[in-house]
Amino acid sequence: MDTGLEHAVSSRSIPNDGARFENMVYLALRRQTRDISYFDDNGECDFIIRDRHTVTAAVQACVKLTDEDRDREIEGLRKAMETFSLHSGTIITEDQRDRLTFGSRHIDIIPFWDWNP
Repeated sequence: MDTGLEHAVSSRSIPNDGARFENMVYLALRRQTRDISYFDDNGECDFIIRDRHTVTAAVQACVKLTDEDRDREIEGLRKAMETFSLHSGTIITEDQRDRLTFGSRHIDIIPFWDWNP
């Protein structure tokens, strides 16, 4: 759903910034491709992108990687990368940047404003 429309018609009094952020990342990906799915196999990855029948990318969306959710976000992405034989993955955040390396694989942590899907 469009984030502005969701805000205008929602009856929720407590904002869900995580869901809104994930929706913004989805909409940006959706502008590039229609083949977006979700991965959950003892670890969750928000977005799996395919080109025809081949998985080309795995993306997590997280407003901010905190001590409480860092391991969960990274492990879900790593599991998807292993499952689909991807050498890289991406975590989109509001304003964090880093690169994590795990053997021959790496995860780029990129701020949404500097991300080009």
